[in-house]
Amino acid sequence: MELVKKSYRISASTAEMLKTIVEKENCTEVSAVENAIRYYKDYLYMQTDGAFISESVKRTFLASVNLMETRLNNRTNKVLSELAIQQAIICQVLAHELEINPRALDNYRRAAVEYLKMNDRVFRLEDILEE
Repeated sequence: MELVKKSYRISASTAEMLKTIVEKENCTEVSAVENAIRYYKDYLYMQTDGAFISESVKRTFLASVNLMETRLNNRTNKVLSELAIQQAIICQVLAHELEINPRALDNYRRAAVEYLKMNDRVFRLEDILEE
């Protein structure tokens, strides 16, 4: 971040308010003035552009949504991973216990894909048994 040196004249009461803010927030005068300008910019934006929320509220909200989305993705990935492991176990048990022709297995796969495409990816055992 590039810094620019500026000098401004402020009233004695404003200087006293700035001093109070600096002491209360335990920050420098420069950071207090920069924050004040950012808040004023948000205030003007809300007055002129008709925004419903300020930029700082928007950033906070988006950060919360991104965090929640990341957590949800992590949990979903864990569940999908566990389901894939369980399915692999089931497939290995079936393959070990049944003697299935590889060509027949390919036909089963094609039939399953077609069935799922036609039924919006919903699988019901009773529908398969009727066929």
